[in-house]
Amino acid sequence: MAKKGHCKNHPEKETARRCFYCKEYICSACQQKHEHHLFCSRSHYYRWKAEQILVRLKPYRAWIFIVLFIILSDILLYALLKQKAPVSPPPAAPADTIAVVDSSWIKMDTTHTAFDYGLQIKIKMEGKARPVLLWKNGVFQESRKPKNGLLDFGTYYFSSGANRFSLWTMDDKGQSSLVDSFTVQFNSARLDFLAKPLSRVYTSEKKLALTFDGGSAAKGTLHILDTLKSRNLKCTLFLTGDFIKRYPALVRRMIADGHELGNHSMHHPHLTNLEIDGSSKSRSYVNRRYIKKELSEPDSLFYILSGIHLAPLWRAPFGELNRDILRWAAEAGWKHTGWSLKCDSWDWVADSTSQLYRTPQEIVTHFEQLENKQGLNGRILLMHLSSERKKDFPYTVLGRLIDSLRSRGYRFVTVSRLLTGEKAVAAK
Repeated sequence: MAKKGHCKNHPEKETARRCFYCKEYICSACQQKHEHHLFCSRSHYYRWKAEQILVRLKPYRAWIFIVLFIILSDILLYALLKQKAPVSPPPAAPADTIAVVDSSWIKMDTTHTAFDYGLQIKIKMEGKARPVLLWKNGVFQESRKPKNGLLDFGTYYFSSGANRFSLWTMDDKGQSSLVDSFTVQFNSARLDFLAKPLSRVYTSEKKLALTFDGGSAAKGTLHILDTLKSRNLKCTLFLTGDFIKRYPALVRRMIADGHELGNHSMHHPHLTNLEIDGSSKSRSYVNRRYIKKELSEPDSLFYILSGIHLAPLWRAPFGELNRDILRWAAEAGWKHTGWSLKCDSWDWVADSTSQLYRTPQEIVTHFEQLENKQGLNGRILLMHLSSERKKDFPYTVLGRLIDSLRSRGYRFVTVSRLLTGEKAVAAK
C-alpha cells in the first residue's frame, strides 16, 4: 500500500500522489499531468524538462561553449562599434540662417505632490524660421518651428545621470546642422528613494504591516473596521478615488480610527500589458501625465473631504508596474508599496474552483504556516476591503488571523512606521 501524506497546498487532504519534481504530496486538485508524470505546478514541470534537456546536451557541452563564445564576441564587438557611432544626425556646414542668441535655463518645481525636475527649453532665434529638431540622449523627441523669433519646446523632465540635449535644423537641400547642444547631469536622492518599490522591510523586530486595498465596492468594509477597532489595530488602507467618492462616511471613519490612508489610483486602471501578453510594457494611454492625473485626483478628493492629504504611498492597481511608471509616480511625490512574497491572501479570488481560491480558514492557515517556515518580520500582508464572494467571506476570520499572529509575538504597524523603524533597512 502506497504511503500517504498531506497535500503541500491543502494540508487537510491526504494523498499518495507526489510531484515528480519536488516529491511533495499533492491532492487531485493540485495535480497537473505532463508527459505521463504528475507535477504540482507548471513551473516544476518546466524545471524538470530543462534538467532533462541539459542531460541530453551534456555530450555537446564543448561545442555549446564555443558557439556562445562566438555570439558573445559578436555582441561585444557590435557594442564597441556602436559607441563610436554618432548618436545625433551627422553635422554639416553651419547654417547661415540661424544664430543662437540665448540658451536654456533650468526651472525647479517642488509643490506638495510634485517633485518634477525638468528643463524649459526656450531659444531666441534670428534668421529664417526653419523647423528645429530636438534630440535627447540620442533619441529624436519632436520638431518645432520658431514663432516670432522664439523657439519653445516646453518642459523636458530629467532622467538620472547625464541628459544630453541637442538641437538640429535642416536646409533646403536636406542637410542637417547643429544649432545648440548641452548636457545636464541630474541626480536626486529623493527621487531615487521614491522610485524604488517597497515590498518588505528587513528587521530583527517581530512587526509587520497588514494592508487593505479599496477599489469601488465596500462589502465587508464596516466589519473590517469594527474588527480592527476592537483590537486597537492601525493599518494602511489604499483607496481609489472612486471609493472616496462613493463612501465618504467610511473614509471619515477610517480617519477617526487612526488608520494610514494611501493612494490606489483614481479609477483602478490596468497600467501595463500584463493581462494581455504577460509583459510589463506600459499601455498605450499610460504616460507621465496620465500617471500624475490618476494619483493627484484621489488626493484632491481626499483633501476636500478631510482637509488633509493622503500618505505619500501608492499601490498600483493589479500590481502592474514598470520602471517608467515608478519614476513618473515618484516625480509626483508617491512611493510604491506592494506586498511581500507569498503575502497575498488571495481573498480577492471569488471562483471556488480556482487553484488560487482559499477558504477563510485556509487564509489563516497560510499565514500561520508561512510564519512557521520563514517568519513574518517586516512583511507586508495584502487583503481587500470588499469581496465578490457569495459566501466564505475572508473578512470573517480577520480577528482570528490577528489574534493568532499576536499570540506568536507579532506587532502590527502601518507601512510608514514599518519603513521608518530605527532598526529597519528597506528591502533591496
